[in-house]
Amino acid sequence: MQLDASTFERILTHALGAGDYADAFLERKMSRSFRLQDGKIHEAGVSCVSGVGIRVLSGERSGYAYSDDLSEEALMHAARTAALIARDGTARMRVAALQAQTEAPAAIYDRVPALLAIDSSAYVDLISRADVAARASDPRVKAVNAFLSDELQEVTIATSDGRLVHDRRPMVTLGVQVIAIGASRGSGMSGDGGRTSIEFFAKRTPEEIGRESARIALVNCDAVEAPAGEMDVVVGAGSGGVLLHEAVGHGLEGDFNRQGTSLYSGRVGERVASELVTIYDDGNLHAERGSVAIDDEGTPGAHKVLVENGILRGYMHDRLNAGLMGVASTGSGRRQSFRALVQHVHAKR
Repeated sequence: MQLDASTFERILTHALGAGDYADAFLERKMSRSFRLQDGKIHEAGVSCVSGVGIRVLSGERSGYAYSDDLSEEALMHAARTAALIARDGTARMRVAALQAQTEAPAAIYDRVPALLAIDSSAYVDLISRADVAARASDPRVKAVNAFLSDELQEVTIATSDGRLVHDRRPMVTLGVQVIAIGASRGSGMSGDGGRTSIEFFAKRTPEEIGRESARIALVNCDAVEAPAGEMDVVVGAGSGGVLLHEAVGHGLEGDFNRQGTSLYSGRVGERVASELVTIYDDGNLHAERGSVAIDDEGTPGAHKVLVENGILRGYMHDRLNAGLMGVASTGSGRRQSFRALVQHVHAKR
C-alpha cells in the first residue's frame, strides 16, 4: 500500500496551491483484540484500516481532507479539497523534492512480528492465565473480566518542505478488572503493555496482573470513605500520571497558551509549582506507551522539560502552533488516525 515519492509530490503540489505548507499522512493499522468474561472468550476481532490524510496550512487556517481510497484520482481530489478549505488568495510556496529521512529512528520496532503470524491461541492463553490467577488469589473474588489488544500501525509522512519519513508502531495492552465481595463490594483494575509484542508478558506475567487487580479489589472491599477537607496528598507512580495529564498536561499545550486561555500563558520562567516538582514529556523512552520515534508530522520525538524544580520552562508544540509562536516543534503532534487533524500528545513522564 506504499505510495512512491513521485506520487506524494504530485499530491502535495495540488494541495500547496492554496497554502504555506502541506503534508500527507499515510496510515495502515491492523489490530487484534480478545475479551474474556466469566471464564470464557466473550469477544474476538481483527480489524485493518488504511488511508491518507492531507493537510494544508495557511497562516492560522487549516484545511484537511482524507481518503481511504488510495487511487491517485481520489487522493488528488482530497488534496484539492484541503486546499480549498485553507486558501486565502495569496501566493504560495513550491513543493520541495522529497528526500527520505534515514536519520529518523523508524526501525526501532522492526522485529515485532506481523500480527497475523501469531496464533489466536497465544492471546487466549494469556488472558485465561490472568483470569485463573485472579480467581485463585482469594475466595472473595466473584468476577473477572480480561482483555488483550495488539496492534501495529505503519505510517509514512510526506511534507512540502521535502521530508519523507516512515515509522512502524506496535502497541500491546493486557488489562484485568476484578469484582470482589467482602464487607462491601470492591473493584480493581490493573494492566500493562507498551510499544512491544506479546512477548512482553513473559516478563510481566498475566498472573502478576491478575493478582494485582484482585489485590486492589480486596483493598476496596474494606476501604472507608476519605474524610473531607484540604490535606496533603502523595501521588504515586503509574495512574498518578493520569492526574498530571488532566490537571497540568492540557494546560501546557501550545495552542492554549498561544490563545491566552491557559493558566500557564505567558508564564515561562515563573514558578508554577513546588521546587520538588519537575515535569517532562519524553518521546524517547524505548517501548513505553508514550514513546514516538517521530510524531505524526514527521518530527523526531524528544525529551522536553516542561517544569523544572517548579519553574515553567516551556510548552508542547506541534508545527502549526510552534510556527505561530516563533519556536521549534517539540515533536508533540498527534493524529487520532488518518481521518483526523493534528492534535497534541503528551506522555506524562
